[in-house]
Amino acid sequence: MDAIPFTVAAMFGSERVREEVVKPWLEDVEGRYIGCWGVTEPEHGSDYILAFRDRDVESFGRGNVVIERDGDEWVIYGQKSAWVSAAPICTHMGLHAQVKDGKSLREGAFVIVPLNKLGVRKGEPVDMLGNRDCPQGPVFFDGVRVPEDYVIALSPFYEVFSDQLLNITSVNMGAFSVGLARAAFEEALNYAKTRVQGGRPIIEHKNIKLKIYEMFEKIVTARHYVVKAMDYVYNKFFQLSFDAAPRYARTAQIYAKKIAFEVVNDALQIFGAYGLSSEFIIEKLFRDARALLIEDGTVEALSLDAADDVIQNYK
Repeated sequence: MDAIPFTVAAMFGSERVREEVVKPWLEDVEGRYIGCWGVTEPEHGSDYILAFRDRDVESFGRGNVVIERDGDEWVIYGQKSAWVSAAPICTHMGLHAQVKDGKSLREGAFVIVPLNKLGVRKGEPVDMLGNRDCPQGPVFFDGVRVPEDYVIALSPFYEVFSDQLLNITSVNMGAFSVGLARAAFEEALNYAKTRVQGGRPIIEHKNIKLKIYEMFEKIVTARHYVVKAMDYVYNKFFQLSFDAAPRYARTAQIYAKKIAFEVVNDALQIFGAYGLSSEFIIEKLFRDARALLIEDGTVEALSLDAADDVIQNYK
């Protein structure tokens, strides 16, 4: 998600936005420019996803981050929650904010916000169970001013844009989940070949052989579906057709997340007690896989969103 503000700016930003935001990021060889995706708020987590498809526009309440126009600038107030990945270290945010006097989260704006702006304050990183290499923390906005062309999307385009952006993040999370599952599988396979119990390597025991095959089967099927969904979503997005059906992208994320957790859980079981120790990386992978079931939208909320799309639009 760290590329979201930059890629969106590259695709939809003005010439000035591309010069000030995209060009430095493209030329950065030291990793100084880091993006984050400002979605979740103290009162809005996974429901931010559902809000884009729910027709009851007031059902989710008001946003905790509000933006209003002031002349040729926009002013931002409020707080994004502690669950914004990379927020403590990022330089730019792709921010979702509700337009002042809007009725719901769907009446919002997507804004590129350089986080060195006056009025931005970052909170402390949260001590997380998993994905600790990507710190999460809150961001506060106290009258932060951005130029008008830094506001990339407003209603009614905002709703369509946000839905398609969620498609991109969904297939990306699917790919991330498949990679995590594969890493756990390979760790377990290598361990099983060298760990001796009962007088022989445990890979020779039939129950371990069966687990290894089942893990492989799950990874292969998840990878093939995610690749297909990613091809579909990215082609639609970069052609600017904005009509990719969300059910396919959500399924890629949901299915791959579940597979990742199942595979890592089985891999840890192969390690036995060693899998509970930080001596082996499988312990970290297990924590990361568990975190995935919540991050970027819980699997339950994503499933409901996909279900709505199936019910409303499947033909």
